[in-house]
Amino acid sequence: MQQRFFTIVSHTKKPQAPLSMNVVMALIAINGLVFLLVPRTNSWQFALSAYGIRQLRFWQLVSYMFLHGNWLHLLLNMWGLYLFGTHVYQRLGTKRFLTLYVLSGISGSLFWLLFNWSSRSSVIGASGAVFGVVMAAAVLSPDMRIMLVFPPVPMKLRTLVFVFAGIEILSELSNVQGGVAHLAHLGGFLGAYIYMRILGGDRLLDIAKSPLKGIKGIGIGHAAPKQSEVNRQTFEDIMAEIEEIEREKKQK
Repeated sequence: MQQRFFTIVSHTKKPQAPLSMNVVMALIAINGLVFLLVPRTNSWQFALSAYGIRQLRFWQLVSYMFLHGNWLHLLLNMWGLYLFGTHVYQRLGTKRFLTLYVLSGISGSLFWLLFNWSSRSSVIGASGAVFGVVMAAAVLSPDMRIMLVFPPVPMKLRTLVFVFAGIEILSELSNVQGGVAHLAHLGGFLGAYIYMRILGGDRLLDIAKSPLKGIKGIGIGHAAPKQSEVNRQTFEDIMAEIEEIEREKKQK
């Protein structure tokens, strides 16, 4: 069973930091190399399956997220990782971003296994991890607007996450699979949300009591200053320069 990142999105603003040599591009390169170099006939032992986990092949909890069924599957996942991952990476840094990515993929695999323990199906793809990155972006910048390619409408990241989650839940309940592991997507969402809440200072008990509280003032990364703060600082700088000029005139 393959996962597919079914909606393509693009930012309305370009990333502010250079993209070369960061962990996002490294992950994209690794996924591409695995797709090119690992034979399809030998990849079954690295795909996630309940049978494999029962046989103690625990590496499948991670290895499955680096396998893809075809070029389209790979490209859509990597495009999603590039678009959302760049923003999240700038805020979290390398260690926290990698933790987020791997944790989201593992939580996606565990959530899928929870409901498919007796299934003979297998799962491949980075979609669970990518969905986790999308969730992290929504937590960090809930009001950031993106433009959907299809349908071409602007939408806040906060809204996008709820739309994605709703589609995944409805698709799973209506048994509309189409080669997509909806439960892995939802598990990626869930794992990323819990991780971001913990980074924001919440305990697991706090998350259980207020699951939709969100995160206010998360103290990580290098958040851009508010426009009001920029304007105030600019005004103070200008006034300081004027006072300096006045003092120089009086001295003359």
